[in-house]
Amino acid sequence: MSRDELVKRLFVAHAHLDRKFTEKFMRNGYFSDHERDFVIPKIAGELRHVPVMLDATAGLKIADFKARSRRAKVQTEGRLGLIVVDYLQLMKSSRREAQENRQAEIGEASLACKEIAKELNVPVIALAQLNRDTEKRAMHVPKLSDLRESGSIENDADFVGLLYRKYLYTKEPEDEGSATIMVQKHRNGPVGDVAMAFPEGAMRFENLALDDGRERPQWSNDPSKRQKRK
Repeated sequence: MSRDELVKRLFVAHAHLDRKFTEKFMRNGYFSDHERDFVIPKIAGELRHVPVMLDATAGLKIADFKARSRRAKVQTEGRLGLIVVDYLQLMKSSRREAQENRQAEIGEASLACKEIAKELNVPVIALAQLNRDTEKRAMHVPKLSDLRESGSIENDADFVGLLYRKYLYTKEPEDEGSATIMVQKHRNGPVGDVAMAFPEGAMRFENLALDDGRERPQWSNDPSKRQKRK
């Protein structure tokens, strides 16, 4: 996506408290005078100070990714807190040998994320596509082996979470607005499923609420604090 598209989605995610501000609503542009003159400028003003750097370069080379990550560390005076790659299979190698072997190219990209995370001491979240094997199963539940084109992703990652939205396949009202992060690998903790809320059009995941309105405690090494399975 372009930088403008990414900013628009950040805007929608930030304005989530007003459920009216969905991605579709922003595209239609039917704003009231109050929304146009007060609400939108207020949200835009808050986003102006959010410390997020966007790089929408198409076909980013792996070497450039590492160089720009190091530069971001310097520009933020060491306060770089997180790097997100969207998505891993779009990164390109500069080596001809890797370009001719897709698995080798993805393996190189995966290793680069691991190396940068250790070098800069910063977490790196790399989104990755799954293969089509999920379409052959009942309910299309993803597995760790579905990571597309390379087993290197599974080997290099400290944590692998697979996103699953049951409502897409059941269309049952009780499944609407929910999602599951299926933790399939966790080098320093337990694996299992974490239930999340995914309000349609809000472009964000949210913690589920308990019956008394408090946020449901998320992943924890303390078994007493983990979410109960349904």
